[in-house]
Amino acid sequence: MLIFYSSYNHSYAALLAAALHLGWLPSTRPRPEEILALADFARGRVEDFGVPFLKGQDQEGNLVFIVGEGPARHLVERALMSTLILGGTPRSEIHVVRLDPFLGAYSMYGYWLTRLSLSSEQGRMLAAHFISIAWPRLVSLVSQVQSYSGLDVPKEDIG
Repeated sequence: MLIFYSSYNHSYAALLAAALHLGWLPSTRPRPEEILALADFARGRVEDFGVPFLKGQDQEGNLVFIVGEGPARHLVERALMSTLILGGTPRSEIHVVRLDPFLGAYSMYGYWLTRLSLSSEQGRMLAAHFISIAWPRLVSLVSQVQSYSGLDVPKEDIG
C-alpha cells in the first residue's frame, strides 16, 4: 500500500504525520525541540509542491510518502493518482490523506509564520508550537490511517 500524507507544504503537517506514522515522534505531544530535530521540518520549497518524498516503510510494509499540494491541491492529487494508476498500481493500494482540512488553521499558521518571520529559526519554533497544539487531532488521524492500512477502517472515514 502507498500512503501519501498531503498538506499545503510537505515539510509541516505531512512530515509530522509521516514521522508519527513511522514511530519517529511519540503519540504524546512532542516538545518543539523534538519536532525541530526532524531535519526537513519547515524547510520545504515552492519547487517541491507536487513532488512526493518517500519517508519510509511502516511495520505492515506500507510505503509512507509526504507531498505538498501548494495552491493546486486537486491538480496535485489527480496527477499523482493518474500517474500511479497508469503505472500499474491498483487504485485500492493508493491512499492520499489530506491533512489541512483535518487540522484546520493550525497547519497553515505554522507555514505562514515561517514565511513571515524575520528569522527562519524563530519561524520554525513558532510553527512547531502551533502544530503541537493540534497534535491530538494528528494522532487520531494517523491512528485511523494505520488501522485502515490493516483494513479495519472504511476509506471514506479517512481525511
